[in-house]
Amino acid sequence: HATKDIPIMMDTALDDPASRVRAFNAGAEGFLTKPVDLAELCVGVRSLVRLNYVDGTVDTHDLANGSSKMSGATKAESRHLVQLYESDEFLCETVARFLSADLAQGPQTVAVAVATPAHRDMICQHLEASGYDTAHGRRTGSLALYDAREMLSTFMVGDTPDAKRFRLKIGALFDEIAARGATRVCAFGEMVDLLCKDDNVRAAIRLEQLWNELAKE
Repeated sequence: HATKDIPIMMDTALDDPASRVRAFNAGAEGFLTKPVDLAELCVGVRSLVRLNYVDGTVDTHDLANGSSKMSGATKAESRHLVQLYESDEFLCETVARFLSADLAQGPQTVAVAVATPAHRDMICQHLEASGYDTAHGRRTGSLALYDAREMLSTFMVGDTPDAKRFRLKIGALFDEIAARGATRVCAFGEMVDLLCKDDNVRAAIRLEQLWNELAKE
């Protein structure tokens, strides 16, 4: 279960259509034929890790005991999804649908979006179209919006995410949400996506690892 959300890139000397079909049926998300071109590999990896989750990901956590410390809360449910996309419109509509579904769970649910300004605006537009009052949500704290680039700057050291700073910043964010009485958090983030667009794939993978580690605590 620990590796079930990790994308698989198949690297093989086989290049016939039947081998490709078998690879994808077995669960591979990418397929490269040897000898592998480095540029093609980087593009393939970038496409697999684009959008995560809280970071290019959507994460949902149940904070069952309402503790102000996320690390001390029992998470009755935790799911981490990665959404690949080809257009901003599709991305924002999909994210809004995820957030809207969780917000419908009740007043103790908080939706978090760590995104670019353009994407935050589009997500809010889709939420409004679904009947959700984003202005009211932001006033009451049930909808929290953050700038992805600014959030990245709080825990990056050079070109690498710093684990300690990440835990202090992101952990404090969830602690604050739990302290307000939230028992469920649904979060979207695209900081990993920004790192991929910066051609910093190593940092993107590391950030994804930090998110996964935080989700397990």
